[in-house]
Amino acid sequence: MLLKDDVLLKLGELEQLVENLEDSLVIRCNNERKEIASKMHRSHLQLEKKIKMLEKKVSIKMNSTPKTINKFTYKLQNLG
Repeated sequence: MLLKDDVLLKLGELEQLVENLEDSLVIRCNNERKEIASKMHRSHLQLEKKIKMLEKKVSIKMNSTPKTINKFTYKLQNLG
């Protein structure tokens, strides 16, 4: 009986250790998920910022193109 009680006691201790380990792993997984989500959010914001900057550059170039064409057209007309 004494051996059986010792085994049951150790089994209970092992079950508690397994539960603690599971809880610890769940907490670590949740923390990792939060960190990954945070990094993805920052990356997304950086990409949006770069896209807006590129859109502005393209917009400036597209807006300036007709003016440039008109200048060259005017110069060509004056030459001919």
